[in-house]
Amino acid sequence: MGEKGTERATFEEMMTEKMDLLAEKGLRVLTLAYRRFDPPPGVDLVHGLDRTNIEADMVFLGLVGIYDPPRAESRPAVLKCYDAGIRVHMLTGDHPSTAAAIAKEVAIIPEDCVVKDNPLIMTAGQFDAMSDEDVDRLAELPRVVARCSPNTKVKMIAALHRRNLFATMTGDGVNDSPSLKAANVGIAMGQSGSDVAKQAADIVLTDDNFATIVQAVAEGRRMFANIQKFVQHLMSANAAEIVVLIVGLAFKDDDHNAVFPMSAVQILFLNMVTSSPPAMGLGLEPASETNMHEPPRSASQGLFSFEVIMDTMVYGTVMGGLSFACYLITLFVFNKGQSGWTPKNLATLKYNKMLWVSFVVGVLLVFPVIYIPGLNHNVFKHSAISYEWGLVIAATVLFIMWAELYKFIKRRTMKPLAVQSNAAAELERMRTYMSQTDSMDVAKQ
Repeated sequence: MGEKGTERATFEEMMTEKMDLLAEKGLRVLTLAYRRFDPPPGVDLVHGLDRTNIEADMVFLGLVGIYDPPRAESRPAVLKCYDAGIRVHMLTGDHPSTAAAIAKEVAIIPEDCVVKDNPLIMTAGQFDAMSDEDVDRLAELPRVVARCSPNTKVKMIAALHRRNLFATMTGDGVNDSPSLKAANVGIAMGQSGSDVAKQAADIVLTDDNFATIVQAVAEGRRMFANIQKFVQHLMSANAAEIVVLIVGLAFKDDDHNAVFPMSAVQILFLNMVTSSPPAMGLGLEPASETNMHEPPRSASQGLFSFEVIMDTMVYGTVMGGLSFACYLITLFVFNKGQSGWTPKNLATLKYNKMLWVSFVVGVLLVFPVIYIPGLNHNVFKHSAISYEWGLVIAATVLFIMWAELYKFIKRRTMKPLAVQSNAAAELERMRTYMSQTDSMDVAKQ
């Protein structure tokens, strides 16, 4: 190599080093150069010139770093994803150092990550060179893939699917269309997204904000949980009524006819007044504090999970048992009419305005049903009560105490009190993985 060749190689090494330094700060690096060019007369300057010849022998001016800062809410949103058991991957066309720097800013990877020999950071060339079997043998898929092509993104989606993971993809360009189609849910940017990307996506994000996606996940979890509460509340109340009616068949009156603790009108009143309004109030319940700390549920999981069915049977049986006990005590001890259904009013009461309103209205409607002459005897087929209210209050207190004990036992046995997933644990897990793996190990797998 001659003197000029040596100088050129040294210059390129120096510029590459400077470029890497800018990229490590999260900057997108552009090279500026110029040349003096006098076009031949009569030549079309748009279509009549050879670009290769024009861009030859240019004079280098310098490097320019452009900083496109991530949104301030992106980092908290990514941390919330980790709290919710959701892993975030970045697939970008940027330089590896630029991609890694931005990923550190938004907490996709730990801040102490290094780009070189890091199994969590790959280029598209490295990732695409691996066979599907090699990718599946990786203990952890790379969190950052730089210099991505459309096929790289599709390959990542396929790798996630082979691990039985639910994949959501965001994108804005035409090149993102294949991966938006391949993902379980494709989300296109509404402001900066191309028309092709929007057509390929399942959802269009109108504000182009990643944090909005996380808020949508939280809202979806809240709605699903509230629907389960709604269904469980109604089923528990109906199960309690069934217990009272079925057990009541074992008792006979003086004419050896079956005794029905509740009339048909009473059952209708219970379902319409004391069960339905609180159930509707449950649909307005705010999200629980642990809403975004629970692991994602399976896409195949329906409303009637094992826990919901078990809770329905347990609450319904105990509620019905207490109600029937009040009925027996009133019938055989006090020799009065039927009572004992009011405990259901407090069975699933939460501190929610709608629930409080429905509870108060339901309680107030009980009094005219019990005490208005003619309405109580002729319509609802029962007599007014006085000191029997003590049984109602006692049964209610017993049910609340038992329900809290049951929930405490369930938390200890079925749902540990410790949060199952959190951002700090996820970042520490990535650090542990980095310390145990290097790029040579990944290449050999």
